[in-house]
Amino acid sequence: MSTKAYTWLLLFVFCLISTVQGQDDQEALLLAPAKSGGLWGFINPSGDWVIPPQYGEANNFHDNVAEVVQYTDDDIINGFIDKNNNWVIKLPEFNFSHFSEGRLAFLENGLYGFMDSVGRKVIPAQFRFCSNFENGKAMVVFKSGKAGYINREKKLLISPRWDTAFNFQENFAVTGKKTMDGRILYGVIDNTGNTLIPYQYTWITNFSEAKAFANQGGKYENGRIYGGNWMILNMKEQSILPLNDTTLIVEIDNYNEAYSNLLKFKNDVAWFPGRVNGELLYGLINPSGKWVVRPSYQVVNKISEGLTAIYKNGRMGFIDLKGKEVIPCIYESAGAFHNNLAWFKEGKKYGYINKNGVVVIPPKFEDVRDFMLVK
Repeated sequence: MSTKAYTWLLLFVFCLISTVQGQDDQEALLLAPAKSGGLWGFINPSGDWVIPPQYGEANNFHDNVAEVVQYTDDDIINGFIDKNNNWVIKLPEFNFSHFSEGRLAFLENGLYGFMDSVGRKVIPAQFRFCSNFENGKAMVVFKSGKAGYINREKKLLISPRWDTAFNFQENFAVTGKKTMDGRILYGVIDNTGNTLIPYQYTWITNFSEAKAFANQGGKYENGRIYGGNWMILNMKEQSILPLNDTTLIVEIDNYNEAYSNLLKFKNDVAWFPGRVNGELLYGLINPSGKWVVRPSYQVVNKISEGLTAIYKNGRMGFIDLKGKEVIPCIYESAGAFHNNLAWFKEGKKYGYINKNGVVVIPPKFEDVRDFMLVK
């Protein structure tokens, strides 16, 4: 082949690839649930309706489907729709759940199983409790009351032997065992179920960036840990770092997203509480136990896309991970950034801003949720 012909061939292939990629980009949408006139629909980043308001409830898109509930004169329809507003799966009730790794937990006759993306019950209802799939595994509680782990095809990966357990984050999972007096102490296992950290902690948060916070000797009560000694477990460094303040009262409810996202490392910092003149405030701490941003805030939001929302002088704004205020505290309320957009509230209405603090969708909705990429 001549040099000229080869050059034309490369140009043709490049144009073809660019066209296909452009088609893929056009097919992918950013959609967020929004409420108007008492009904939920889905909007694009311009604030226009892609799916007009028609649902009594609506959740974010996950795995390219979103759970909704629709009220009719004769019935209530629950299930999942795609970006074209087509029903993918219909369910007997709305459970505020979402697909993860192509599987959805469902409840039937008091037991849990998993269905696939077209509604087939690929793992029959047989578990007393289960988590979503993450990193190819789901935690399940068998009828015996013991927790173990399965894969998407129901193959038992780690046999049930714990009294409580949580999802694998990276290559580690927090599990718990009951003591003779009925308390649960927590430790850490690896992918095969081997114990990496013994069962000696009152609580361990989920791992993120191979690090977690742990409390030893504290008292658990109503979703909080009182007293005890806090430390950072660093699996990458294989170290346990004690923290200075051992008199904290810390919210640790892993099933409450507002709290579980605070004690979680992101870009090597995490929100953690400290005492200032007797008051419990949140600051940003690094893996060395040093304050990057000293405890200054009563209310904070999760770290996302390099920014985090804070509450100051009765209003909310955003700081970067070094504590610099990048979006002034002028909002009544604000969420976390997803796909470069965050919701905010003014009065009774919600809108969206970008990372420059520019209002891209004015506050005109009764309620909103996060923007998610949908294919």
